[in-house]
Amino acid sequence: MTNRFTRGAAVVVALAAITALGGTLRFMERESMGPYLIDDGYYLLEGQFFYQTAKSLIESAERKLEERRTGVDLWKRDAEIARIRGEIGKLAEVPKLAYARPLTSLSCAVSMALGGGPKPWTGGVMAAFYGTLTIPLLFLLLWRNYNLRAGLFGALLLAVSGLHIQYSRAGLAETPSTFFLVASLLFYTLSLKIRPDRSLPRAFLAGIFWGVAIVAQDRWILMTALLVVGEGYLWFRTRRDGEFTWGLRAARMAAIAIGVGLPILAMEIPYYGAMIVLRNLGYALPFPTYLEGLLYHLAWGYSGATNTMIGSVPWFAWSNVLVFPYLFAAEIGPVGVLLAIGGLVVALRDRSPRAMVLVLWLLVPLVYYTKSRAVARYETIMIPAMAALGGVFLADLGWMRERSAALKNWRPHGSGATAVVTALILTGLIPSFVVIRWAHGGYPAAIARIPIDDHQLLSTEALGSGYLVGLDHLQLEPPLSVDELRAMYARGVRYFLVDLWRYYHDEVIVRSTGYEMPADHPLRKMLAVIKAIEAKTEPIIVEPNPFVSHMGSVLEANFDFMASWYFYKHHPQGAGEIRVYDLKDFMATLPPPAPVDVPEMLEKLDAAPGGDARE
Repeated sequence: MTNRFTRGAAVVVALAAITALGGTLRFMERESMGPYLIDDGYYLLEGQFFYQTAKSLIESAERKLEERRTGVDLWKRDAEIARIRGEIGKLAEVPKLAYARPLTSLSCAVSMALGGGPKPWTGGVMAAFYGTLTIPLLFLLLWRNYNLRAGLFGALLLAVSGLHIQYSRAGLAETPSTFFLVASLLFYTLSLKIRPDRSLPRAFLAGIFWGVAIVAQDRWILMTALLVVGEGYLWFRTRRDGEFTWGLRAARMAAIAIGVGLPILAMEIPYYGAMIVLRNLGYALPFPTYLEGLLYHLAWGYSGATNTMIGSVPWFAWSNVLVFPYLFAAEIGPVGVLLAIGGLVVALRDRSPRAMVLVLWLLVPLVYYTKSRAVARYETIMIPAMAALGGVFLADLGWMRERSAALKNWRPHGSGATAVVTALILTGLIPSFVVIRWAHGGYPAAIARIPIDDHQLLSTEALGSGYLVGLDHLQLEPPLSVDELRAMYARGVRYFLVDLWRYYHDEVIVRSTGYEMPADHPLRKMLAVIKAIEAKTEPIIVEPNPFVSHMGSVLEANFDFMASWYFYKHHPQGAGEIRVYDLKDFMATLPPPAPVDVPEMLEKLDAAPGGDARE
């Protein structure tokens, strides 16, 4: 009994140390975390909308309760509505992208509530929380399906994985959703260990957690194929098992399907509640309901178009077969990759349903996303699978010892294991610290230096900048001509933030695909305005943009691996900077505007459909 207690305590201490190591790598230097893509800027703004709306409603309810308690007239409906509308402000006017990932935005809102309001690092801390919790969750999966050694080794591999750390420090949807995917596969593999007639509750929970993952990141709705293929393999392995009847097989599939669907359907309900609340505040619901957004985004995402701003661009390039192997080697490290390959061999030799879940977990997304669009963040679903396979390999080397005289006397708990773990930690920590070093700190630092006062900001990274500077200080629509810019300047638009997206079309899309926007395309017009500003003025603020200093982040915008590699190695100097221009300097270089012929202008307005300019 004492030995079991001592062993259990040692496991708890080891797991706590591994989790603490992983948490430290994910939370350290949190001030350097900040939005750097349109995605995390959107999640933060939507999360801020949720946070501010809830905060305002709670404060209003507290005033109502205080009025009832004291009898003092503190709450008046019209005044409360006006106050709430003022506190929400422009957050209700942000264009809502059909991302259909509300759980990520809600998680950002919770991070704001716990962190004392919106902060630049809100999204990064939210992701770090989920990323750290994924470490002991993966331990549970491997322990319950294999043994304690597999669990501890797998948890350690995940803790020092540079790839997982990268996305555990960015306010994106990938890390929260991956946490729920691991929880789903935990219950799914547990459902394989018991009698089929008793496995339905665990299969149902597997579906529930997969559905929650979809609510956090709708991309994983397609990866439900993992569970379907897993069930198909289970049917094949048990085809001669009299206890596993076709009725039970159908019941398992139904339990999984219902579980997946319930969170998706349940997420629709709050939108109708929000619709009622906002209607009483004088707002229309400023975004589509969850199911509307989900269906739209899925239809758009699998239509073959990159995005509606630049048009339809082909996704597949043969060099993209290098994307995920490169990321694994560069950000997990050679030892981690070799261990995962060894674990894949072990699992394929095992051929049990639990082992095939690990195989499918890695290979299904690897093959699909290599063929469809190989982008860095798509490998987040594979990272825990790599760690799990590496843990299985380290924990079970029996089949190798049987065939190798040199390994016959080796034991995983001996000096050899110590050497392997030491090499694993060192080769894993090197890419991990590289990831932390290029943390996305440029945007908060640049925007903090802008003397914004009562002025407004234009930005090529609009949503992230809007979150950092405040929507009252953001001009969301870009100028399509110098005359439009002049008009914006007259209305208080004073600064223009320019980042790597200024080069994205010419240096990435054209080089990758040969696609060329027409001359009258709005984006090309905006780029012409930016080039005019660059030609005549110097930036007043320059901050480094770490994004282009790391191939893992450049592959966030990948179309063709070789083109991305070229951009990484030979990008223009400006792509590695965040520059802020004072439009006052630019306006001083322009000739005075031509005088306006008022009668002629009125005649044109009168001739326009439905208007009398003199009214």
